[in-house]
Amino acid sequence: MRYLSFILFLLSSISAFSQSKGIKCIYISKMKVLEGVYKIENKTIVDQVVNDLKGDRRVYSLSVENGYYEFKRMPESIQRVGIPMEHLDYYANFNDSTFANQFANKSGQKYIIKGKAKNFKWVITGKTQVIEGYVCMEAVLENGKNVTAWFTTDIPFGYAPLGYYGLPGLAVKLSVPYYDLYLKEIHEESGMTFTEPTEGKIVTEEEVNKKYNIEQKALEKRADKIIK
Repeated sequence: MRYLSFILFLLSSISAFSQSKGIKCIYISKMKVLEGVYKIENKTIVDQVVNDLKGDRRVYSLSVENGYYEFKRMPESIQRVGIPMEHLDYYANFNDSTFANQFANKSGQKYIIKGKAKNFKWVITGKTQVIEGYVCMEAVLENGKNVTAWFTTDIPFGYAPLGYYGLPGLAVKLSVPYYDLYLKEIHEESGMTFTEPTEGKIVTEEEVNKKYNIEQKALEKRADKIIK
């Protein structure tokens, strides 16, 4: 059934590519249970943390059409744990090479980075894996940010979640430090609306990285206290 679905999608995707139609994907997050969690002596706390991580289910849509890209968190997301500077909405207009990236800190305060769209460089490792029924290849982002994509050339769209692109095929899985994102749905769609995020304080990438590091260290400090 998966093979038949793939053949039908491939035929439609070729048609979409030639007719400049768009695609819409749905990704689901899966929080990582870090090794340090199991070092906690109190089993009740371990069970609670693991249950919260497993119960955290964030839903994102990725839409691409006519030179526009948007990746945003959906209202049906279930948040059980906090992560540093969470991505809420990444908007890019490749027609004029601009982007706006909206984040929120653990308190819910929103920030926006604006600028020119970047060229991402990926290193294809040669590793392969079947994920969600697709044969995928591994690619590592060449900048030390611990971003790994598993893409399939069976779907000829070089996009990924969180504003990443430039891959030889669609990302079926994207791995970042706190969670993984898995492709769950994909379909052809036309006439989509792309809205640049405007809610939030305008900041630089350096400022966001600084805020991320502060929140990350606070989480690590809290975790150390629990383990001890």
